[in-house]
Amino acid sequence: MSERTRRTAGSVALLRITALVSIGVLWTPALVRAHGDVDHGVGVSFGIVVAAALGVGIAAGVVVLLTGISLRTRMLAVFDRGIGIVLVVLGVTLAVSAVGEYPLLAAAGIGGGGLVAWSVAARTDAHHADVTFVALATHRVIEGGALAAVYLAGSAVGTVGALLIAGHVALETAAVAGLYVATGRGPMRALVAIGLLQVGFGVGIAGGTLLSIAVPTGLQVTVMAAGAGALLVVGNAEIAGHHGRESAPLRERWRVKR
Repeated sequence: MSERTRRTAGSVALLRITALVSIGVLWTPALVRAHGDVDHGVGVSFGIVVAAALGVGIAAGVVVLLTGISLRTRMLAVFDRGIGIVLVVLGVTLAVSAVGEYPLLAAAGIGGGGLVAWSVAARTDAHHADVTFVALATHRVIEGGALAAVYLAGSAVGTVGALLIAGHVALETAAVAGLYVATGRGPMRALVAIGLLQVGFGVGIAGGTLLSIAVPTGLQVTVMAAGAGALLVVGNAEIAGHHGRESAPLRERWRVKR
């Protein structure tokens, strides 16, 4: 079997797996609503946002893997900082909203969400493709949970946050694919890593969605505040360049192919 044939077969298998994960996450809000009496405004629209985020991420990784397209270091740095600034703004907006409803619960949520996000981000001294993948996978779970908490707040802020996080997922998935190729880890390992990144993102979204819907109103505010705390930490990490350590091997070796 030729290299191109193996890549094509792997891509088809990965797309099938991603489709199944997307369908599962797509129906999670609808199934929860079907077993409850309260309408939180979560339905097909939220499912479409989730499926689109997963699809964009998987497409970015596969395109990089099959075509060898790369990104310049400066482009990555500018994108990271821009995303960081907007995520901080979104986090502050949600935090203020949560504090206005339940100050004590909101403060606990912000502190807890921020602490969890920081503890994960602090353990991302990645100097290997597999370690980088694990670091970004945990990052994706946190962002998935934050996306769900933010979107379920029912405002335009959630929609903007979903779109930004989806773009961020696509860029980092492409980075992981490029890193696996650059280090000679093999296309199949890269495909598995791409798929698992999206699975982690989907798990975070599903968990955040179920938690937000299944708990009382006061705890829902806490969940939303925890999402805000995570966004604040993630956003500040992007701005400060802390997150750049996660992709350091890529940014040192990945060059534009002419």
